[in-house]
Amino acid sequence: MTSFDVFPHWDGHTATLDAYEERVKLYVMSTKRDDKCLCGPRLLARFAPESDSFRIVREALTDAQLTAEDGSGGNAIVAALRVQLGPKSMQQAVTLLLRLLKLNDIRRLNGESMKKWTTRCSLSLRKVGAALHAACSEIPANSFLHPMIQGILLAETSGLTPSEFASVLGTSGKTGAEGEKIGNSWLVADLSAAFCDQWSDDAIALRDSRSRRTEHVNVTVESQTFGQWEPIEEEYEPQYYDYEEEEVNFAEGVFGADGEHEDIGSDGQTSPISYKHAINICTYADSTAYACSEY
Repeated sequence: MTSFDVFPHWDGHTATLDAYEERVKLYVMSTKRDDKCLCGPRLLARFAPESDSFRIVREALTDAQLTAEDGSGGNAIVAALRVQLGPKSMQQAVTLLLRLLKLNDIRRLNGESMKKWTTRCSLSLRKVGAALHAACSEIPANSFLHPMIQGILLAETSGLTPSEFASVLGTSGKTGAEGEKIGNSWLVADLSAAFCDQWSDDAIALRDSRSRRTEHVNVTVESQTFGQWEPIEEEYEPQYYDYEEEEVNFAEGVFGADGEHEDIGSDGQTSPISYKHAINICTYADSTAYACSEY
């Protein structure tokens, strides 16, 4: 007896209708010829009787269509749901397109082979094209972007340096009459072939590992170098010894800058004795400094 759990079930979301359709096709193909007439009723029984999906199918299909001997009743259920729900919403198509333009989903991963990466990019472009075509039939599903624009996106997400990509671009394109490479073709098919020809799986893995180690070393050096030393706000200026200024400062320190320790005579003038002491002290200081400089 066939288990009820093996029959495909749809969760009611428009975004998963394509996946449900693929499961229905596989289910019909894997059913015995004598039991194909039961595909439609079994699939419909998976819907809740009070759900909109159940009501849509019952109103759109007759019992004869559901129990067709070739099993087409299962495919008719999907067709009825798609007609009632309509194509994928424009909002979903816009979301996929904007995600593509951000390039994060198609950027080559570290260590990812060229063949795997170019295939993944092709599938992503095909997915976006199908969504746009479902939302607007005037947009072609397979060529919504010109092949040259697709090639530009491929070049931008390759992860190679400008010099490495220039080498790839030089061999991209058709060959000339004498078998030489014309190169410089930005078409996505030509670039994909050139990427895979120039970079084998082992070569790109080695290249990415070296590049990753170099980036790690640079980040480590920058983190250890910058931000640890305080900037020098003022440049160092050499200090010169001014003997005349030092003599005045020394004299003022001994006798006072305001004359409070000077020997004042009766006439209010500094006595000759004070001047004599000051001259002797300054002379001694000057001769000492000179002797030190000669030494």
